Amino acid sequence: MNNASGKRALDYVPVFDMARLLNTNDTDFTAFAKNEFGPLTSANGFCRWALTPEVKALEDAHFAKAQLFHALPEDVKKGFVSDVEQMGYKGLNTAAKRRKKGAIPDEKTYFMLEQGLGRAFNQVSQNVLMNKDTGRHIDSYVPGYADAILDLMMARQNIAKRVLEGIALYLDVQQQSIAQYVDGGHHAQRDLYYPPCQNPTPGAMRIDTHQDRGLLTLLRAENGLEVQDEQGTWHALETQQGEWISNGGLQLEIFSNGFYRAAPHRVKMPDDLAERQKPRYANPWFGGSRLDTVVAPLPELVAQTGQNNFPYAIRAKALAEIGTRGYSEENDKLKSKIDRQHPQP
Repeated sequence: MNNASGKRALDYVPVFDMARLLNTNDTDFTAFAKNEFGPLTSANGFCRWALTPEVKALEDAHFAKAQLFHALPEDVKKGFVSDVEQMGYKGLNTAAKRRKKGAIPDEKTYFMLEQGLGRAFNQVSQNVLMNKDTGRHIDSYVPGYADAILDLMMARQNIAKRVLEGIALYLDVQQQSIAQYVDGGHHAQRDLYYPPCQNPTPGAMRIDTHQDRGLLTLLRAENGLEVQDEQGTWHALETQQGEWISNGGLQLEIFSNGFYRAAPHRVKMPDDLAERQKPRYANPWFGGSRLDTVVAPLPELVAQTGQNNFPYAIRAKALAEIGTRGYSEENDKLKSKIDRQHPQP
């Protein structure tokens, strides 16, 4: 496997105007999905979107508020907590815990809301917006932050549905076959802050190689992201301001029977040591199906090829717990067992 890095991904990961994604003309949208979007993104699972002015305004408003939140004193931020494991604010002590377990340090802090179905998100998420130590709402520290994060979550949910509709059209299945899992699904908005890095090691990683587990991830474009192709080559993704990145997760790869890939990716530290001293912000939205959804290939896609590439059907909650590597191992075991029982003529 070739693990060389540095190949530019401007061609490997295409960029499209988001206005084409949001086009309400069915004929135009279908042509875009079948002839451009699907063919150019299915192998790598990644895409860059040039934002519409309306979406960019939401993005910029939220991003400014998130930076103000991360600038608050640590004692204030620690008050925004939840009994749910990853909800609310998490500080740098989480990285120390990971080091004790032998994992690669992931130096970051973040504030996260889950199940953000617009403003109708659940009571647990609403409680996270209240500081447990002071009793004050998050807007009293960063005016407008609650609306900014909720507006962005709602927009990303709707855009994710449109992306998944385009993928379905490309795969020649019913348009809502995959997008239907977004409504009522398990989603999370995570506002991340990476402090200045003191690691001088060349080629050091800020985030190690991984695949996303859900249906679709949407985030503000930031340089440093690298995508691995099917031959093992890493492509450095160079982005422009005013773009989002979308990428498919393992749920999408399974639903699509492998036709739409959940590509491994990572975030590399800048080679310039001065650049490493600058903080980095990110704001990924992770969209997934309901936790009780059985994740398995769409029957019509299995029928198209006569081959089920993911016979290990699994509920979304169990997939999140077992992880992408664990799932792949179990799926490979089951495929081998099936092949032994039903050898090809």
